[in-house]
Amino acid sequence: MLTKAWGYASVPEEDTIANCPFVPLRVTQLPRLNIPRTGHHTVCLGNEILVAGGHKSGFVLTDTAELFDGREWRKMPTAYNHDFGLFLRMKSGKILFAGGCSQDLGIGHIFSAECYHPDNHTFEGFGCLDYKRCFAESIEMDSGQVIITGNWYHDDAVERFDGKKFFSFEKKVTQNRARPYIFRTSNDNLMIFSAIDEHGNPHDQIIIDQLHGLPSQAEIFKKWKPMPTLLDHPAQDSFVGDEKKGEYKYLFPVIQGDDGDHIRQIEIAITDGTDISLLSTNRLIPLTCEYGDITYFASVIADRKSGRAYLMGRGNDARLYVARFEYPPVFKGERAKVTLFVTEPLTDVGMTTPVLTSDGNILLAGGHNNDNFAPKGGAVILHVRSDKDALCITDSQEGYEQLSFKWWIIAIAGFLLLAGAVFFARKERHPGL
Repeated sequence: MLTKAWGYASVPEEDTIANCPFVPLRVTQLPRLNIPRTGHHTVCLGNEILVAGGHKSGFVLTDTAELFDGREWRKMPTAYNHDFGLFLRMKSGKILFAGGCSQDLGIGHIFSAECYHPDNHTFEGFGCLDYKRCFAESIEMDSGQVIITGNWYHDDAVERFDGKKFFSFEKKVTQNRARPYIFRTSNDNLMIFSAIDEHGNPHDQIIIDQLHGLPSQAEIFKKWKPMPTLLDHPAQDSFVGDEKKGEYKYLFPVIQGDDGDHIRQIEIAITDGTDISLLSTNRLIPLTCEYGDITYFASVIADRKSGRAYLMGRGNDARLYVARFEYPPVFKGERAKVTLFVTEPLTDVGMTTPVLTSDGNILLAGGHNNDNFAPKGGAVILHVRSDKDALCITDSQEGYEQLSFKWWIIAIAGFLLLAGAVFFARKERHPGL
């Protein structure tokens, strides 16, 4: 049963209670989900959004998904329940969903695996994991095969999915881990690590397992720890490298603090192959502000098109916070510029995995605020891509693709009014017109 909170509260030191100005963030509210849910997966597929699995009010499993087409959420059946399972966008275009809880209240595990086919909007149950799992993660290799590891209240191991039908045992792990970070280090190798074990307890030492090679330890983990999160965090969402050049770089948050649920400092780490170091930034990430303490609850998501990455936080008053990092200068030996955003209180969306939209903004749908029995049903777009859009505005509930249409209508109406005013002014001055 799930016993740990998803976010980590902060106890800031004096030098992190920063004089950090926050930019008010523009928010678009989408229509509410048909089923308020958490423990689910959210995937942006071009102009469509898919929300699948999880559990609903009362901590009850739901074998449903919802597809948003820019106007409304359409409910669909899934082949199996996937509450706290794993998902992966595969190069083939299919979406893999696997594992999760077997019963309500976050109890038990399942072996079930299925694929979502975006071309015809269907779910296909097809396979069985080698290990029954909750809170697992996965990554796809160049070969098209998928590596899976991580578990909750159950033994862990590394297994391989052939990308088609079959799962098989790969190797034992040095440490059991929940929601591990899995990052590729080359075209055929990867590393696996986590700050917490299968019960959510902190590891005394953080051991790094590889797909090929011996376990190792990283110097950075003697002072810093990977930020634990029980939200899914697909590695492809935090990738900032270049596969064509053989550069495998990822961003993830690291913390300093005690062995409990409190942190004193948070930074962003960057991998480069097997090397891990801190990202050089031009300011600290604040743990508190004028509105109160900030809880960071998800891993980093990166927008490689714009060279920006994002870390999400939440306040006790339901405000959402975003730290935006412009990271390409780091590759030239410079510091990453950090911009800090804050929303007005948003009570109908909770802590959930943020995902990048096709136009470079951030989507959150559903989630919960440390209460698995009362999931949220809201969905919002956070306009982080453009500083011009960072206005203290909350739009009404309408599809985010309809917003540009709305402003075109306003602009055209304004032009017609202006043209009419000019015409009648000229007519008064020249009655013969």
